Amino acid sequence: MTVTLLTGAKALTKRLVITQQLLCLSVILTCSLVQAETDYDVEVVIFEHLNGSFSAQWAPELQLNYPSRSQAFSQRDSGIIRQDTGQLSAQAGALKSNRHYRVLFHQAWRQPLLPPPDPPYRILPTSSPLPELSGALRLSFQEGVRLDTRLWLARFQPVSTPSSIPSLPAPPSTEGEFTAMTARLQPSALAQLASTQRLKPGQVTYLDNAKLGVLIWVNPSAP
Repeated sequence: MTVTLLTGAKALTKRLVITQQLLCLSVILTCSLVQAETDYDVEVVIFEHLNGSFSAQWAPELQLNYPSRSQAFSQRDSGIIRQDTGQLSAQAGALKSNRHYRVLFHQAWRQPLLPPPDPPYRILPTSSPLPELSGALRLSFQEGVRLDTRLWLARFQPVSTPSSIPSLPAPPSTEGEFTAMTARLQPSALAQLASTQRLKPGQVTYLDNAKLGVLIWVNPSAP
């Protein structure tokens, strides 16, 4: 009888340990999911170095395209809250007052951060069917906040002038107008900024090359 009781007690203890381990694992997975789906406030400034040089000739590695998982950067889709959150106002003002720079884009929005490949790229809004600045940004959460940048800046000239740069991809939803514009104009100079960068919440991150620069700030949204 004593042996039977001891054996039963050991089996019960083992089941309790396994149950506790499963509960701990469930808590960890739930916390990770909640963290990954937390809404973040985002503010971005994209600017041009006016003294910087474009690519002299088309480089084969500069493959421009809109990612397959892309969506329009609109108030409905991107949760735009206002032009800025105040985090990058001073930097944007300094850039605008400096004759060596030109601010091309300044916007803030709110979005959840999900692990790749679920988050879509957000296509930059444009005021022209043939904009100078084009491309898309993607924010995701994978062992921290990650930014994928696919941007390009172009100058244009009449199609009658020879150019070694291929045609640019049409921004989604403006293909008809884009086609009409490209019948008259073609890119004459091009600069691209393509990168993947880890971001620290609450801090400003700076990316740039000879022609394009990006300032970005992200932080968990206030409840």
